[in-house]
Order: sequence, then C-alpha cells, then structure tokens
Amino acid sequence: MELSSAQFKESVYDYDAGEIRASRPVVVDLYTDWCSSCKALSPALDRVALKFEGLVDIVKVNITKSDELASAMGIQGVPTLLFLRPETIRRETMVGATSSASVEKAIADYLL
Repeated sequence: MELSSAQFKESVYDYDAGEIRASRPVVVDLYTDWCSSCKALSPALDRVALKFEGLVDIVKVNITKSDELASAMGIQGVPTLLFLRPETIRRETMVGATSSASVEKAIADYLL
C-alpha cells in the first residue's frame, strides 16, 4: 500500500510527536520512481508481504513526493526500509537493494 506523508504520519508514525500509530509491526519502503534498486526491491517485498500477511504491514512512501518525511526520518539514500514496532519508538533501517530472505530475517530479528 502506498501512503502519502500525511497518511504515514496519521496511520504509521507521527515523527513530529515521536509517536508510533500503527497497531502492528510495519516495514516502510522509502523509494523514488527513478531508482532502479527500488524497482528491483519491489518484487521481493511483494513476496515478503504475502508471507507475513496479517502479522506485519508493508507500506511504501515515495520520498520524492514526501521530502518532509525523508528529512524528518534522516533518509539519505534509497531504497531504505524502516522496521517499526508499535510498542516502542525504536526503529531499525536497511539501506540499499536486498533479497527477500534478508528482509525476512530483519522482520524476524526486529519485529516479531
């Protein structure tokens, strides 16, 4: 599911207030349309989304359209994956193209 910056703040993480709003763990794919690594990562995330359906939400945010979010979250490269847990402010990140196995391991390590 693709979210705007406002939707992200409302339903996932209000970075101004430092408050996680999601009800379950979330993987946030921060990408741009022009990024070839972002495009290569997309099918891997689709596979991961199917595997963890109902346990972890996977959302996408185009930082070209949401530069305020990218700045507030300290995003310096794409693709960047954010791993957010609802019960804590702690977040983990993964930068660059990666495999579905690496994303699955990160979900197991950080979110479940």
